[in-house]
Amino acid sequence: MIKNLRFVYPVLLATLGVTFAPATANAISFIPRSDLTDSQFQQLIDSGKFTETFVAQGRIGNNALNGTQEFDLLDADNNLLPVAQGQRIWETGEAVDFTLEYTGSLVNYWLGGELLSSDIFSAPFTDIFLRTRATGDTVVVMLSDLFLNGIEIPGLISASSGNANEIDYLQITDIPDIFTLVGKATLAWANDPPENSQLAYQIKVGRINPDDPETVPEPSLVLSLAGGAALMSFRKLKRKSGSHSKVL
Repeated sequence: MIKNLRFVYPVLLATLGVTFAPATANAISFIPRSDLTDSQFQQLIDSGKFTETFVAQGRIGNNALNGTQEFDLLDADNNLLPVAQGQRIWETGEAVDFTLEYTGSLVNYWLGGELLSSDIFSAPFTDIFLRTRATGDTVVVMLSDLFLNGIEIPGLISASSGNANEIDYLQITDIPDIFTLVGKATLAWANDPPENSQLAYQIKVGRINPDDPETVPEPSLVLSLAGGAALMSFRKLKRKSGSHSKVL
C-alpha cells in the first residue's frame, strides 16, 4: 500500500508508457483533450454534435462492499442512471485490470474480475471519451496500459493537491462498432480516502454527428475555389508589377 504520493506521481506517469501527442494507429485515432471542460463536453451533447449512448464508470464510492457503488454502467438516455452496478474495495496505488467490450448485442464491463452486463445499448458508435477526475488533497486517478482492439492508446491521469478539482479528457475516434477496450485503473491517495466521485473515471461511448452535408462544400469544390482565388491573386499581383507585364 502506498502511503506517500510524492513517490507515486513519477511512477504513475512512467507507466503511461506512450506520448500525449495526437496520433493515428490504423483507423483508430486519439486526441488529448486537456482543454476540454465538463461544461464544454455537455455543450457537445446539447448541441447534437455528440450523442452519448452509455458510460462505464469506476469510482472510489464508499470503498466498501456495501452502500454506495464503486463501478457501474450508466444509461445516457435515462439521466445517466445505473443499469448495472457493483462494489469493490480499492487499495491505494493498486493497478486494477478492466475490460469494456461491445459484442454487437451486449455491453460487458469487467473491473477486477467482477462483471457488469447490459443488452439495452446498440451501435453505431464512432467515438469514446475517456474522463478522469481527482478532487482532494494529494490524490490521483489514472488509466494506463490501454489497448482498443489491440491498438495502443495513450493513458490518462488526473492528480490533485490542496483540494483542487482536476479533470482530464482523451478522445478516441473512428472506433469500430464492435470493440474491446482493456487497461488498468489506479486510484491513489496519501491521507484519508476520498469519497463518492472525488476519485473517478468514465468511459463515455457514443457517436459524433457530422455537420449538415449541405453546408459542407465538396472537396473538389473547395479545390476549385482555392485555385480560382489563387489565380485571381496572381493576376492582381502581375498587374501591380507594371504595365509591361504579361499575364498568361
